[in-house]
Amino acid sequence: MDATTAIARRVTPAKVLAVLVALLVALAFVPGNAYAASKTVKTQGFTTTAKVVNKKATTVKAGTTKLTYKSGQGYIKFKATKTKVYSFTFSNVKGKGTNNVYASFYRISKYSKKYIEGLTVKTKGGKDETLWLSANGYKFTGDYYTALDKPIATRTGKVKLTKGQMVYIYLNGGGGKTTATLKIK
Repeated sequence: MDATTAIARRVTPAKVLAVLVALLVALAFVPGNAYAASKTVKTQGFTTTAKVVNKKATTVKAGTTKLTYKSGQGYIKFKATKTKVYSFTFSNVKGKGTNNVYASFYRISKYSKKYIEGLTVKTKGGKDETLWLSANGYKFTGDYYTALDKPIATRTGKVKLTKGQMVYIYLNGGGGKTTATLKIK
């Protein structure tokens, strides 16, 4: 008996079917957030009125979400499921008709529940309420844009949240269609 015949005898349709079933079962147990969700963010210009922001904001959960802002601006909201330091990473930022994209972090004001206020996040460059992202090779540096050798690939902000605390992130892409990937962990 040659080697090909020996292999053919060992590989039976029942064994192939058993391997395929095992693979399907394994895939069924992959966590749902292992694949990126996709969200179209509702258009909303900047406001500090909590009622408006809460109503218009698009809800996101921990994990990876592909965001599309049709008008280039709007709010997303995230509710902490437990007390810990969360990291918010923006990547794959693309803007149409804009040089710069930024993501600003807010929370319900401690002083008046009617308004939102800035929320400081830690970054590699220090602390700020805003992650400055580049869509087309430019970065906003205070009062003007500075050309970059290449666009900023990713930006991460970290902040400690208590269970149930809501975070609002305002992304502004200058009015044009903007897309980004957001990973929350």
